[in-house]
Amino acid sequence: MIPDKIRLIHLKSRSVRQYAVDDVLWGKVWAISHIWDRGGETTIPLEGILWKSSSFSSESRFNLMFEKARQIVEARGGEYVWLDAACIHQEDENDKKEQVPCMGVIYSKSAGTVAFGALSPENRFVPIASTYDNGRKAWVCDWFERVWTFQELQLPKVLLFVSGGQVLTRDEIYVSILLLSPYLTSYRQSPPSLSNDPHLSIQDVINTLSPLSRTNTQRALMQTSRRGCSSWHIHDKVYGILGVLSPGFSKLEVDYKISLQNAVRNLMVLMPPNDILDTLTFNTLPSATTTSGSVYWSGMMVLDHPTEHPSYETDIYHPTNAVVVVEDEPPRITTVVHNAPLWNVVVTKSGEDGTASGDTHGRVWPPINVLSQYAKLTDDFSKVEPSADYASAVGRAERSLAANWTLLKPLLEKTEKISSIFLLDPPSKSGRGGIPSNRLGDASLFDHEVTVLVCRSKADQSFHYGIVVTPNLNEDGSNTWHKVCTAAFSDSCVVATSKGRIESSVVIGK
Repeated sequence: MIPDKIRLIHLKSRSVRQYAVDDVLWGKVWAISHIWDRGGETTIPLEGILWKSSSFSSESRFNLMFEKARQIVEARGGEYVWLDAACIHQEDENDKKEQVPCMGVIYSKSAGTVAFGALSPENRFVPIASTYDNGRKAWVCDWFERVWTFQELQLPKVLLFVSGGQVLTRDEIYVSILLLSPYLTSYRQSPPSLSNDPHLSIQDVINTLSPLSRTNTQRALMQTSRRGCSSWHIHDKVYGILGVLSPGFSKLEVDYKISLQNAVRNLMVLMPPNDILDTLTFNTLPSATTTSGSVYWSGMMVLDHPTEHPSYETDIYHPTNAVVVVEDEPPRITTVVHNAPLWNVVVTKSGEDGTASGDTHGRVWPPINVLSQYAKLTDDFSKVEPSADYASAVGRAERSLAANWTLLKPLLEKTEKISSIFLLDPPSKSGRGGIPSNRLGDASLFDHEVTVLVCRSKADQSFHYGIVVTPNLNEDGSNTWHKVCTAAFSDSCVVATSKGRIESSVVIGK
């Protein structure tokens, strides 16, 4: 539920006041997104603040951030700002329960957002990327790795990020990190391409920044499952995405007293049918022996990397009335799919590794020192080594540039060394077209007839996505299935006599 009133900071008077949500002049309001400056509690020097905050380690560091934000906002006609540490009493569970659901409204309706990473020990604004490991590796600013900043990047009409001495737009951030991506290695990943690494990869960062990325429940949970947050506020992995989800999720009650598993469960119950089907077909699914639960029923917290530019925007979703059902005795969570199309298929192996082609490209990528100069980074990047998956990262960056070429070309033209590389040889969408390779989660099932619950198909019916299931007829005539693996297959794999002829009410997750 959205509260009737919210707090805002009046810039000229430096005072915090309450305002009726319906009366807020959103065109005069900007939001501030920042990384908490840990280091003890301090009194935020604003009139009307009745509590101490652990968001800033000192009044001087708060004033440095606040003054920079004020300059940016007032130059653009703003008169008010919203800042979580000053506008939500972080230690008052009732205040958080009331105000957190409104954050999506604030970030989406306000004129824009000013964002900062953590201040350096020298009281400087950190850039969007910097070096570590004696200058041999580089990674993005910590702002891009936090749970709450996912929606704070997605929602604003305008995003301005203070990077060192520069103020960058969202598009400038995107192209800078995209160009740098073949050289970026996470602090926590070695190598960064490991699929079982729970931390954010550079592709996760790019997915969030891309103008073409689509956000739904599955993708948002994928992002927050890999992002960091305080161990005291682990529930933010759920509540931190409410602003980017569909209106139906406004029914979710923000409750920090329940377990994270129950918070995930309460979110899942509200998922619309198409989000459920996306979750089923894009997750890393559990084995047949895995006990069902709110984490394991569809791999909710162990999610595959979605593509940045999904080719399934126009896909056709098949089952109707897919819902998540919670049962207390015995405790379990299942997915119930009514009128589910079940196809008998023989999935033929179409590649050496069962994956789509096009992960590498022959272009010689610009050297890191040229790219760091383009991004106006102050660290010495001359010793930075290519990432462990450099070739694949170049291929992904090439395709991303091609997909966003109209938007990014004017930004690339600003720097002669960059424009001379890409404008003379525009990027290609190589490897993106055509029918993808057939895939199965369990390679032993290739070339054997299996039953698949078909979740969605390409508009031309050339390719289908679903999950392989194993039947178990119940006394009431319904079927209970346990997921074995995901399956993606072409139309030619479907056994002709069975296509579209089997329909059943299906329960997934027993």
